[in-house]
Amino acid sequence: MADPITVTQFDELVKRVLGNSRELCDVFVSGEISEFKRAPSGHLYFTLKDGQSTLKCNMWRSSAQTVTFTPEVGMKVTAFGSADFYAPYGQLNFIVRNLAQYGEGEQKKALEELTNKLLKEGLFEPERKRKLPKYPKVIGVVTSEAGAVIKDIINTARLQFPADILLAPANVQGEGADITMIHALQLLNSQNVDVIIIGRGGGSKEDLSAFNSEALVRAIAASKAPVISAVGHATDKSLTDRVADLYAETPTQAAMLAVLPMDQVRGELHGYEMRAGRALKGLIDRMRSRFAYPDSRLEQNSPMKYMERQRTLMEKLSMRMDSAIVSDIRGCRSSFDTADAKLRPSNAERMVNECGMRLDAVCTRADMAVRRILADRAQRTDALSMRLDSDNPYNVLRRGYSYISDDEGNTITSAASLSEGKMITVKMRDGRAKAQIKEVHRK
Repeated sequence: MADPITVTQFDELVKRVLGNSRELCDVFVSGEISEFKRAPSGHLYFTLKDGQSTLKCNMWRSSAQTVTFTPEVGMKVTAFGSADFYAPYGQLNFIVRNLAQYGEGEQKKALEELTNKLLKEGLFEPERKRKLPKYPKVIGVVTSEAGAVIKDIINTARLQFPADILLAPANVQGEGADITMIHALQLLNSQNVDVIIIGRGGGSKEDLSAFNSEALVRAIAASKAPVISAVGHATDKSLTDRVADLYAETPTQAAMLAVLPMDQVRGELHGYEMRAGRALKGLIDRMRSRFAYPDSRLEQNSPMKYMERQRTLMEKLSMRMDSAIVSDIRGCRSSFDTADAKLRPSNAERMVNECGMRLDAVCTRADMAVRRILADRAQRTDALSMRLDSDNPYNVLRRGYSYISDDEGNTITSAASLSEGKMITVKMRDGRAKAQIKEVHRK
């Protein structure tokens, strides 16, 4: 048995064998770029892949300066160089000295074909996108339960308008990730959530390939709840971003779009309160103006107004009677003075007594006449007052009856003038009520 060698000795042996192998030096390798990074130093680091294998590639700055196009993920290229073994990491690398564009790459071409297909079906049209609910009660989230995305969404939503967060865990990268996200979407829709956030915290194009799945795009389009896509990469939107009802650059922004800030909610509630107050005041003013006319009619026909008019009439009659009595007395006095001048002194006393007696009789008759007139007027006034009081609409209201009018203030006295759905105003002894006719039964 040969003596064992160290790891370092083995790596140096591999490096020496690779360096002396003509098959691995100055060869052309074609493949599709799946990972790409341009270092600040100018070196290029990328991975070439085909349907079965991958190859790590390094291109130093001096060689990278000769590249006439911009390499990107999904592009198919032909690399010229030699194999190299990096002993410290025990890693096989391909040192590229020249890079040429071979074609668009199968993955990129397939993505463009799928994009054009979905565009023709109208899945990306703005007209089919739905508005988010203003005050969601439950927000569904489709993402990895172990990532930072769900924590960012919960912390952000807590500072906004309160809403429950319902997580449907799913794989967000790797083989079969799109299937788990589709099942999570269906689960959240079965729970009748108000809005759904789907996404992850960024990554390379290869990591985000699940978000370009045709099945996932169609599941988002068929979702009952509006969907916010928050994949976390603003440079190149995925198909999920394009089909979603709303796009957010980060999961944190998605949470801010899903729920309103509390200050904004308070401001809107204050605005609603102000508008409701103004509307109520306007309604009260319109009701007051509508009842002003019937109130004035009732006020004019009230018993108190009638009694006031009768009192004024009685005062005028009393003044006229007083004037007539005074005129009669003055006439008697004038006649008495004339007779007194013609009479002899001896008969003066007798004539004075006779005139005095006649004057007393006239005064007595006048007083009795005035009393009869006043009593008669008082009796008629009491009868009219009792009749008016019995017909006073306010007294009728106090006995439990109501006064009904339509929107124009017209009094309703017959069921024939009513119809289903008609608005009426019912005035009672202590207030008014607005009502709507539901049924009309006519005799």
